[in-house]
Order: sequence, then C-alpha cells, then structure tokens
Amino acid sequence: MSDPEQVSVIPVKFNSRVPNGSAHEVFVKLDKSPSNEAVSGFRGRTLLVTNVPPWMGKDELRSLIDPFDSEHIFVQREAGSFKASSDSGMEDYTGFKVAYVVLRSKSEAIEVLTRKIKKPIAVYQDRGTELVGMRKMVESYIKKFEPRSKLEATISEAIAQYDRAQEEEKKAAEKLHAPDDDGWITVTRHGKRPVIPRTEAVQSRLLEKEKLKDKRKKLKDFYTFQAKRSKLNELEELRRKFAEDKRKVALLKMKRKFNPC
Repeated sequence: MSDPEQVSVIPVKFNSRVPNGSAHEVFVKLDKSPSNEAVSGFRGRTLLVTNVPPWMGKDELRSLIDPFDSEHIFVQREAGSFKASSDSGMEDYTGFKVAYVVLRSKSEAIEVLTRKIKKPIAVYQDRGTELVGMRKMVESYIKKFEPRSKLEATISEAIAQYDRAQEEEKKAAEKLHAPDDDGWITVTRHGKRPVIPRTEAVQSRLLEKEKLKDKRKKLKDFYTFQAKRSKLNELEELRRKFAEDKRKVALLKMKRKFNPC
C-alpha cells in the first residue's frame, strides 16, 4: 500500500476515445496547509488536487474519488488562501487550476490516495453533451449579455425612477411657489432667465442699445402721401432701368448681324 503522505498521481483523459498514452496527470495529496480557512474545519479529510486541466469542473473532479462522495469542492487558480469570490469567478477562467476536495471521512481520503489505478479515468463518458472547446466559448460569450426580458425590465425600472424624480421635482417647485400660511411666496434668485445685475455700467449699455433700436425703427415716410410718392418714384426708376436694358439688348443684336465688306 502506498504512503498516504506522498503525492498520488491519477491519470485522466477527456473520454474513452483518447489513447491511454495521451492521458493527463493530476496530482493529489492530503492538504495540511494552515492558510486555507475554507477547509480548516475539514483537516485530515481534504485532498489538494493540482494540475487540474481547464476541461475539468466540479462534476468531473468527483470522478477522481469515485465511488466516494464529496462533502465540499473548492476550486481556485492556485493553492493557498481561499476567498469567497474565488470559486464563483472560475466560470470564465480557462487556465489550469487547483481544487480542494473534502471527503466524508479521513479513511475515504486515505483510500483514494493509496488505491492503484490501472488505466486513465475517462472524465466524460462519451455523452456527446460535453460543453468544451468552441461550444464552451460561445456559451460563455452569450452569458456575458443580459437576456432581453431582463434588459427590458432594467430599462423600464430606470425610466420609472426618472419619471418619479421628475414628478418630485415638479411637486417641490409647485410647493416652493405656493403661498405659505401667512400668504408669503418664496422668490428665488435664479430662474429660467439669468438675472441682470443693476449696476450703473450695465444700465448705461442697455440705454445705448435702446437708442440704437429707436433709430432703426424710425419710419422713413411718416405720412401716407409720402409713402405713396416713394412707391411711385421706385416704380418709375424700375421702368427707366427696364427701358435702358431693352435698348442695350437691341444694340447688341444689331452688332451681331452679318455685315459683308
């Protein structure tokens, strides 16, 4: 019988179609590290499994201890102190890892370490449903996106929160401008339009602008007969320009006529 204090080598392969010579080896030993609080209460019956390939999850790790059952399985990237977030963050991890397998008794752990394995353990029993390779990557990529129903619910909740905030602001504004018990109304300094400071320099600039506007607004023809006369003069000027243009066109036509020598 092998020494349970030594490291046990367990050959594994993906499925039965993989040749035995291409098997992968995982290393198993009793965990005695005091730094791992997650398994400190299971001392003596916890196996540390290293060199675990990416295609082996918790379900596949159970095949290493068959026919025994595991009480707990903790998976992380490397041996050492276990964090609560380590196990949940391993779903998208694609590298090699380590595992702490807690069995129900110390005798079971020792038996797993000391048994002789004649041929590699086929992790997947040719079920054809193994989520590995491209299928696993596609599945992991799809899981990164929220389902449409959940996304719609999130958007609806965000819109509802915005509407509630707008309604509260509206009620607060109405309450602010409503008279109090004594009939007073609170007047705020800032509104939709900025308040113009009443300094002497600003007032003088405003007066200058008003004067310029008044000059521009003055009518050229105040009386009715002046406006009528102005329109007649404009019409006469247009007629004169039309006659002049007509004369120039006739002169150009005469110059274009063929004139034999």
